[in-house]
Amino acid sequence: MDWAEGIRRAIDYIEAHLTEEIDPAAVARCAVDAVAPDGLCRRSIPARTWAVFSCTGPMPGAIQQLWHHICVEFFPSSAYAPTCEMDIEVYFPGDRTAPDYRCEIWIPVKRKDA
Repeated sequence: MDWAEGIRRAIDYIEAHLTEEIDPAAVARCAVDAVAPDGLCRRSIPARTWAVFSCTGPMPGAIQQLWHHICVEFFPSSAYAPTCEMDIEVYFPGDRTAPDYRCEIWIPVKRKDA
């Protein structure tokens, strides 16, 4: 799956399952020529290379541990560095408190030697 398809899937899921817990301004997908309603703004997600990390376990502990792994272990020892743009957390359907709950973190990256 390419990055754009992954983002489309994540946004489609979130839009289909909006609750009061999620800020719709952060998850709405729109047409290229769409005008944002009052109080909202439009942002484009440019093509990037994404590092995608998965974790399994009850939230929020599992994703907090994953962020720790990414920052303390992955980036210091990998050939990649974050671009310091938007990170995306993808929450899939299911019981977020279950031990087998799965989610992902998508981080735009660049090679350290670039």
